[in-house]
Amino acid sequence: MLVVNRDQSYDKLSYYDDWVKAFVEHRRVSLTLIDYLEVNSIKDNFNFIFLHHSTNADSIKPLKDLLPFLERRKEEIFIFIGNEFNNIFSPIGDRRKILKKINISYVGSMLMHDAAQYLWSDIARKKVILTPPALNENNFFSHQSFDSRKYDIGFKGIKYYSYIGDTERNEMIEKFSKLKGFNLSVDNTRFDSKNWSIFLNSCKSVISSEAGSYYVDIDDKIVRQIIFEIKQKTKKIIIPRTNIDKYFYKLPLVIKNIIKFFLSKSPISHSNLVFEDAEFTIFYEKYFKKIKKPLIYFKCISSRNFDAIGTQTAQILLEGKYNNILTPNVHYIELKKDYSNFSEVIEKIKDKKLLGKITKTAHDFIFENHLYRHRVDNILDELTK
Repeated sequence: MLVVNRDQSYDKLSYYDDWVKAFVEHRRVSLTLIDYLEVNSIKDNFNFIFLHHSTNADSIKPLKDLLPFLERRKEEIFIFIGNEFNNIFSPIGDRRKILKKINISYVGSMLMHDAAQYLWSDIARKKVILTPPALNENNFFSHQSFDSRKYDIGFKGIKYYSYIGDTERNEMIEKFSKLKGFNLSVDNTRFDSKNWSIFLNSCKSVISSEAGSYYVDIDDKIVRQIIFEIKQKTKKIIIPRTNIDKYFYKLPLVIKNIIKFFLSKSPISHSNLVFEDAEFTIFYEKYFKKIKKPLIYFKCISSRNFDAIGTQTAQILLEGKYNNILTPNVHYIELKKDYSNFSEVIEKIKDKKLLGKITKTAHDFIFENHLYRHRVDNILDELTK
């Protein structure tokens, strides 16, 4: 088996590495792992070629570069799709066009069945396989007792950009960040895998929601119009994303904030900052609020949900489906989207016995069914049917 990834800094996206490690460590797999820029050095033949999420999630450049190599190969090709929403840096429509030129046998999607079939069934020559994230038990485990945890409620994660069309997560963060009477650590910081695990172990509970967007169109029409209008609103020179960006993400938060401040005062900006600073409410009201939500459910469970379960940190999750893996008020405390049970949720956070029961139930269930080795087992079984 040949696994092709994009060898750059993904220390803030631990599930990328979790998948690679799961294949490397799996007892049934013998593989060669290679960066997409080095594939032309490959002379051997393999049973399968696996294209990692990093080859398509944040940029379509790896797919473009891989196209000549893949067109020459005879192996079955399996691709993991990353960021299955209308991502301005790797549009679904553009990904689909490239993938149609490649003889893709299998597509691995993090979405639920109907959404995965809608987006990728005409790309996969043989089958679309559901590949949601799972728990890496070696990285995310409990090493702090409940009573010794510093924070009552925690959250770390980026603010959703305006083009995603989802106000729910941002509103949830805002709501909890103003909560009184609790020891909080709620902000838009991002951690690498090690420090994320340490942070989770410092929290009695964390807040979260599903990943992705309700609004996904197969040709990116909505997001392309939003991009056009956001760019029209700024008179600044916009620096596009490049491979140099990875060094920025490694900088201390204080340094990053200083750079952002000076860019905000200059005639130059970075493409990430343009969309980060766009007037979210205006774009939501103009483009998304008036659109009827599609019948297909495009949101999905997040790797952060499994990470919290591994560290036995209770989760307050916004009402959703979570790939029908987690059960509300059994594996997590459910917060209704209209916040009608907010006061009830707050009371539950105070109940040490209840939080202990929920975290143990979730932990036992995930260990039994949803480790990364279970995901790889399922993929291998599907490939050999």
